[in-house]
Amino acid sequence: MCDSFHDHSNQLKDAVCKLEARGMKAAELHGDLSKLSRSTILKKFSNEEVRVLVTNELSARGLDIPECDLVVNLELPTDSIHYAHRAGRTGRLGRRGIVVTICEEPQVFVVYRSSLGSVLRLVSLRRGNLL
Repeated sequence: MCDSFHDHSNQLKDAVCKLEARGMKAAELHGDLSKLSRSTILKKFSNEEVRVLVTNELSARGLDIPECDLVVNLELPTDSIHYAHRAGRTGRLGRRGIVVTICEEPQVFVVYRSSLGSVLRLVSLRRGNLL
């Protein structure tokens, strides 16, 4: 299951709509939701009723989501500490996990500063194709 990070809450709903239009079961998780709504979404994620959790910094700290095996950063935080907290949502309790970060070359330093002892592989994207 996947956790997708965005920096701005207003982008979350758009991302969920785009994912659902492509047949993916997705939900947004942010601080403007009630505690009951957040708990319900996390339970659905745990039960695999929701496969993609689109969120902001709310999930980066304090949430333990052992079912998450993939984190996608569509926007980078401004520092390596916040990046490490996001990346730490996957590979919990000795499990393997993957973090995909989509960024421009000048932003790569954030990723390298917080490599967490992981193998980093840099790939290029040109016109929608991985090179």
